[in-house]
Amino acid sequence: MSSSSFFKARQFGNESVLKRSFLADSTMDSISLHQPASSGHLSSELTKTDKYCVSRLPALPPVLSHDRMEDSSSLLNGYADGKTEFALVVSEKSIDVWPYNSSDDVPISFEFPLGESSQDALQLAILTRSSPGTSLDPGLVIINSISGHVRFYESVQHAPALGMINSKSIETTINILAGLGEYITLAENVEPAGIVVATSWKRVVLVLLRDHKGAPKLSSLELTRPSTSSRLFSGWLGLSDDELTDDIVSIKSGVISALGTTQEIIVQDAAGTFKKYLYQASSTGTPIINHKKTLLHRLATFLESNIDGLIPGAVLNVKFLDLWPAFSSGSQFDKRDLYIALVCIQSSLRGSQEERLILLTMKINESGVMIIASHLLPEVHTTNNLSLVSKPKLFIPKPGKSAFVVIGNAVVLCDLASETAKSGDFAYYKPKWEDTIKFKPSVQVIGCGYEDKVKDDENSALLFITSDFGVVRIERFTPSDEDCESQNEDPTNPVSLLKSHIQQAVYFDGSSFVDFNVGPDFSDEVVIEAVNSVVSEIMSNSSPYLPAFLSSTRDTFALRLKLLRSLLEFVKSNFVRSWIAVYPSIVDTLEKIECALNLWNLIDMDDREANQLKKNLKAIISNKHSSSINSKSDVLRSYFSHNVSDILDILTRLIEDSLSHSQSIKTSLKILLITLHDAVYCNELAYIVPNDQIPARKLWVFDSSLIVRAEELISLAYCSSDDNLVQTSSGREEFVKFIATLYYLISSAIVFMKSTDDDQLQEYTTWFENRRKVWITSLLEYGLLREALVIAETYKDFSSISQVLEKERELSSPEYILDKIAIYMAEYGYEFACKLFEFDIELDKIQRLLSEYAQYEEFLTRFFEEFPYQTAAFSWIHYIKAKSFEEASNVLISMNANKNFDQQHNREFSFSMAKLAAIAAETEDSKMVDSYALEELVIEAENNLVGIRIQNKLFNHISLFVHNKTPMVTKQYFLDNFANTKIPRSQIESEILPFFNSFIEERQLTKGDLTILLSIVNPISQLNNVFADALTVAALISNDSEFRKAAGKVWSKLLTKTDDWSVVTATGDNTDEVNKIKIKETILYHTLKEVKFNKDIIGVLESVVNGSIPDDSSDETDRYWAEQVHNLGQRIDLKKWISIIQAET
Repeated sequence: MSSSSFFKARQFGNESVLKRSFLADSTMDSISLHQPASSGHLSSELTKTDKYCVSRLPALPPVLSHDRMEDSSSLLNGYADGKTEFALVVSEKSIDVWPYNSSDDVPISFEFPLGESSQDALQLAILTRSSPGTSLDPGLVIINSISGHVRFYESVQHAPALGMINSKSIETTINILAGLGEYITLAENVEPAGIVVATSWKRVVLVLLRDHKGAPKLSSLELTRPSTSSRLFSGWLGLSDDELTDDIVSIKSGVISALGTTQEIIVQDAAGTFKKYLYQASSTGTPIINHKKTLLHRLATFLESNIDGLIPGAVLNVKFLDLWPAFSSGSQFDKRDLYIALVCIQSSLRGSQEERLILLTMKINESGVMIIASHLLPEVHTTNNLSLVSKPKLFIPKPGKSAFVVIGNAVVLCDLASETAKSGDFAYYKPKWEDTIKFKPSVQVIGCGYEDKVKDDENSALLFITSDFGVVRIERFTPSDEDCESQNEDPTNPVSLLKSHIQQAVYFDGSSFVDFNVGPDFSDEVVIEAVNSVVSEIMSNSSPYLPAFLSSTRDTFALRLKLLRSLLEFVKSNFVRSWIAVYPSIVDTLEKIECALNLWNLIDMDDREANQLKKNLKAIISNKHSSSINSKSDVLRSYFSHNVSDILDILTRLIEDSLSHSQSIKTSLKILLITLHDAVYCNELAYIVPNDQIPARKLWVFDSSLIVRAEELISLAYCSSDDNLVQTSSGREEFVKFIATLYYLISSAIVFMKSTDDDQLQEYTTWFENRRKVWITSLLEYGLLREALVIAETYKDFSSISQVLEKERELSSPEYILDKIAIYMAEYGYEFACKLFEFDIELDKIQRLLSEYAQYEEFLTRFFEEFPYQTAAFSWIHYIKAKSFEEASNVLISMNANKNFDQQHNREFSFSMAKLAAIAAETEDSKMVDSYALEELVIEAENNLVGIRIQNKLFNHISLFVHNKTPMVTKQYFLDNFANTKIPRSQIESEILPFFNSFIEERQLTKGDLTILLSIVNPISQLNNVFADALTVAALISNDSEFRKAAGKVWSKLLTKTDDWSVVTATGDNTDEVNKIKIKETILYHTLKEVKFNKDIIGVLESVVNGSIPDDSSDETDRYWAEQVHNLGQRIDLKKWISIIQAET
């Protein structure tokens, strides 16, 4: 194959690139392609913290671009070389090399086609340092892993010419036994010595690139012969690619001394075999490997002895994955025998497999091996397991202060324990800082590389070659010792670490490269603290990711809102357990900032309204923040550009000023619309309402009187007689928005108050119920029926739905309304029915309630049972229609206990119906009813009817004398015409004062009051039975003590204040017939004739006659009447005369 056919330079992009490609094809000296480090400023940051930065370099060669990657799987491997700032990619058909630090979007790319004979073998490619005195572009070594063929190009630009001139000297072949299964597994650049390759048989060969004069000339030195076990078993052992084998995993250059003529070469295999070779060059002769100074240690035995017992009961399998010499801050080692290894520990505990990675710091020299320090790396949750082909790799770029561990699509960055290493004592150390960067699963990593820190303004970095993204650099910022000491936060604190991840996810949201999602390893307390800290910084505009000041305050708000929305999405998708705890606080902050933004937009104009509002706002803010804001500065921008956490106080003051007429109502309504509706209500609908897992919370707008003041203003503007604001469609739309907002905010507050048993709940609920009636009424008056119904349905305000339906009755057919009611009944059931029934009762639509809703008998019955006192006046009709006579009787009796149902004609009707209903119940189904209970109902009804009829009889008799002109029946009229004149008038007045007005208003008197009234009536003419009526009423008193006391007073008044006993007892001059007539004319006779069969009443009479005068501690009235009876008994033989009169009855 000729050199001209082997090499071609690709030509892409703009004209300047085409010219460079053309020059690359020539054999002339070309311009340098080396890009200075300063070109890195053209890179685009993918994420950044104060510890590291991930950036995408602009140079994207065609081989990695999306347009040219029809088959991305053909890209086999690649790597980036930080020393030459070139990168290469090996595919099935070619090797592509380009300057990765180029500032061109499409850099110059050099393609080395691979012949057909190479298709079955994986080609390895190594970049070499540029030759002294030539251009700064690197050389290239291409190795066939099967045949062992090696080809070297001193310059990638001059490859065609070099291939033709030095075709023999730039080629060699490593003698590997491919036929027996040996192949090359690893190749590393250890210049100045050359390239070291390792085979599957653990053969290690140094390929020398130049002769002693520095001219290109390939030769080889065998460092290690093939392992016997590898030769015997590799051909038929059949190891899976998914297993960690004992292959050589690391080849590194060690100490270079003696002016570059002596060099250490360090080789490490997975089993733990450590070898350090000494390469010695010669300016006149052939270079050699001084095997006498070869150092050999088996590290696994030392490691197992140190970690034995670390996991009790576990079976351990240790595999070394990589090894690096420990660097100092300069180009030399702190200690030439200090090394850091990446080790995989596979443990089997109780049948479960676990793999963990550790970093080991070891001291290795001729005297032995000492484990200095150990650090267990954090688990990285990837889809791959550590044993897959893409094994974890360790990179420790100079100055060697930080390690980069590549694990699949993730990188663990870890500060190394330099202090522990210096101490020489073993310790499990915790690094000063450690973090993990993950790439998205869609990112295809082709190869890696690293960059040493060479200049003060540079950083050590890890390089990734990725398809479609090109080269991605991860820089670790190396802090000074002073910076570490001055840190406000401990970077290893889980809160600080999580906060950093959250900040990156929020500020670099939308990255298609970096995966910002975090695992479930953080506790709820850590999550809450970290999220709250991020939110606080966004609120105060103090985050290091935010610009300190923007020329546009509006842009500042927009950026903060964008960040908060990204944060909401992030916490919900990452914190399954604890997102509910932090989500509402983020929404609150979002609402506050949007309130401030909308208010700023309102004043950021040049008109009269805006200028007046600015003036008011400036006065309020200056007064509130007099100590923190300089009055000579731009007060408004100073406030709105920073912490607006107290925006609620500002808004409240603005609205209060409006109510005091210092600001126009229209302006205040506009403020309420853009804040309460646009900022609060709309964000609640967007973020809180869809997430019903979030518990009830107190909204921040209730930390002041804003909502109450806002409602006052809205009602003043829209619910008064002035309807100017709703003459336009926009005005009506705004009114609907206000009502929807008030409904949501106040309903949310009530739900929260219920959850906390707030003592003001009842008062607040009543206020809301009263106010929403006013709102809905206004909506209906403005013809906004549909909007009112939507709001009422949204919040299940069934009272308001009933109100809307009532309005619709005026506009629609009865059938339409009944159909809508049926829909609501089916969807909401009794909850809706209850409010509908209440509404109809409030409107006194009883006929509708009992007739139109007959099909909802179950709901009606339940409603009547829950509200017996409110519905008793008509619920009995429902029960009678349903033939529930006993229920009807109970309702009719119980409704008389209602103080509002005390008119005598109503009571007489209800008790009469109750009695009839009870009798009907007995006859309806005698086998199923409780006859005793029904008899009790009949008795109760009858007893009440007795009292009612006696009271009515007395009233009717008195009214008859004034021709039923009841207003003429006054207390004075009663005293003058019907009171017993034998009883002191003052005593009568004091006794009837509490209840006489009820009597003349024909309202119910208690049995005790009615007894008193009857017993002070003058028993003449048609009223000669009043005492019998009084005793009959007293007998209806259920309490025996009260009955005896009331009946006793009646008997006392009857005996002492009615009949003239001097006339009755004067019998000497009379015939028997005359004496009988006088007896039968007595009130006592008329009374005993009516009550003689009532043993209880007669028993009280005997007690009165036989009773003694109570002592001084007794009631004065009782003493008075007892004395009256006693005195009468002293004048006549009272017992005898009572017996005589009883005999006559």
